[in-house]
Amino acid sequence: MGRVEVFVDCRSPAIVRSFEKEGVDIAKASSEWVDYRRSYMLRITDLVVVEVLKPGRELLLDVYNEVLEVIDKVDRVLNRLVNTYKDVVGSHILPLSLYFTVDGFIETGYSSGLEWFHGQELINNILEDYRVSFIRDYDGITRVKVYTDRPYRIENVSKGLAILDKAIKLYRLVKVIQEAKALETTLSYLKELPR
Repeated sequence: MGRVEVFVDCRSPAIVRSFEKEGVDIAKASSEWVDYRRSYMLRITDLVVVEVLKPGRELLLDVYNEVLEVIDKVDRVLNRLVNTYKDVVGSHILPLSLYFTVDGFIETGYSSGLEWFHGQELINNILEDYRVSFIRDYDGITRVKVYTDRPYRIENVSKGLAILDKAIKLYRLVKVIQEAKALETTLSYLKELPR
């Protein structure tokens, strides 16, 4: 399956300084895509920093060009998504990695920091009509996947990222409820154990 990988983080003075130290022309990167480390295209908006990995296969050029065309124009939705992601997994797993696939899916990357949870398939059955799902990956990792449509345009990417944001919030809510219920059940069970 072909995909273009995108890395997103919230803009901060520290992040901007780190790019400056690497010789990035911040003024230029704030107004247009710039070549970064020969493997990435970099764009810094008022809200986010976006790095797009250049594709190694010609098959992905259409997806790559579509992503470059729209991703910096949906920075408000990206900023909200990154902030939600930070709230759920912490800021130690940043930047947020996203995949834009040839077949119109936007997915969180393999280093998402989300873990598989019981009932995930049941929730996927409910979410099916909303074109979003939690993918159970190797090593207990869960990724979030949302179908948008191709070609990638501002409207469908913005909607897809908003759905991704809501799905990550749902993930957090389910995990919190499961942990609370597990604790409640354990405390109740302890009353029955002899001391």
